[in-house]
Amino acid sequence: MLDALVAPFARPEVGVTTLARPISAHEATRPDTVKVVRAPDGRALYFSRAPIPYGRDQEAEYLGHIGLYGFRLPLLEKFAKLGQSPLERVECLEQLRLLEAGIPIHVAITHHMSFGVDRPEDIDTVTRILNEQAS
Repeated sequence: MLDALVAPFARPEVGVTTLARPISAHEATRPDTVKVVRAPDGRALYFSRAPIPYGRDQEAEYLGHIGLYGFRLPLLEKFAKLGQSPLERVECLEQLRLLEAGIPIHVAITHHMSFGVDRPEDIDTVTRILNEQAS
């Protein structure tokens, strides 16, 4: 996953990277699973807790965001100085701060599974998964 995260930095115009993986339509309905849509060149167009894109007349393909980021140092310093943005406050997603500031995020695709630990109850889930993998 780290190789996929840093590979876009081979292009000098890429300053921020993150990862996403394909997810099911069912998983896309969960607000705890952050979704991302991206342009053909890999730039993030939007992140949301809602199922995006909306499949009006056809079945949509969903990407689940993996909250791992790579930054070139000047952009990390700029991000740290930015205040919360309006969309960030609405969605509770810090990456929207970058998009609203006009800073593109390159989204690399991975097919590796990962498990977020966002709440105390997630610790039990990850502990169980690690124990199962160790046996």
